[in-house]
Amino acid sequence: MKRAIFLLAGLLVLASTAMAGGWDRGPWANPVYRFLTLAYEQSGENTAMTTTGETVFIPIPEHCAGCVIVDVLGHVAEKGVTGTTTMNVLRKRAGSDVSVLSTGVTIGDEWYASDGVINTAYDDLAEGDALAFTVTTIHSGTAPKGGTEVLTLICPR
Repeated sequence: MKRAIFLLAGLLVLASTAMAGGWDRGPWANPVYRFLTLAYEQSGENTAMTTTGETVFIPIPEHCAGCVIVDVLGHVAEKGVTGTTTMNVLRKRAGSDVSVLSTGVTIGDEWYASDGVINTAYDDLAEGDALAFTVTTIHSGTAPKGGTEVLTLICPR
């Protein structure tokens, strides 16, 4: 089963005063940015990853409009053998698919990597956009299992 889950939401504040008085006063009451982390499970923990053409697009809601993708992390539950696995993220806007990464996240002999290069021409999100998570290459020996891609978004408040 493939799943998309918002894992974490937070606030980034710029504080020049003491943080006294709780969450409803001081800098916490007026955050400068918020961040969201979105995870997409490519395959179950015991299921080998594949490069199938199946693509599931996740629509972007209004509250994510204006967000910018700042990091992509790839993770596997079980490492692959021989070669590498490359993950990518696509953004669909007005029927056109573009790659968010100019260089995909490449997992070699490890459980995670965040070495993808974000293409800043395609890192912004608008309401109605959709994101797809793809696997473009797979280890040539034994495929890794339990692949997940995690995006970090910075959003205006």
